[in-house]
Amino acid sequence: MPATMAQNALYHHLYRSGKDVRTVPSFSPSAASRRSPPMDNTILTAVPALILQRVRQHLAGLRAFNAGIACMRALEQRVGSPGRYEYEYRLQREPAAAQSQAWLDYFATLARTKGVDPEAVCTALGGRPELEPWSPAARAWQRPSRDTEEHAR
Repeated sequence: MPATMAQNALYHHLYRSGKDVRTVPSFSPSAASRRSPPMDNTILTAVPALILQRVRQHLAGLRAFNAGIACMRALEQRVGSPGRYEYEYRLQREPAAAQSQAWLDYFATLARTKGVDPEAVCTALGGRPELEPWSPAARAWQRPSRDTEEHAR
């Protein structure tokens, strides 16, 4: 069942064009991205278990966001609507990804004050991914805000 506006639009488009809806790729992270990477237990023992769990969750959220962007770009190539689905996906999920980045930045600041290397912790958990940059096609779908429109008048 579609979960986002982009998925709904894609399913509707495929249905109207007579294409097989089952060809739409999954929007959930693959099993490979959910697998835990090998960990360096020495650095991870310096971090409380609850905090470590939150770090894992935020890192997984950033990986899932990037996987979703890749999926949207693949859909756009198939459907022929460059940038549209990435734009809608980002509208819905980029705020949560930004919150995860901010939380990880806070964790890094706090960890340094406690004598823990935050980069080593993230590396032991598979690394801290950078968010995928906006594609030019998705940027073209951005609409000016109301404030920008009012200033133009």
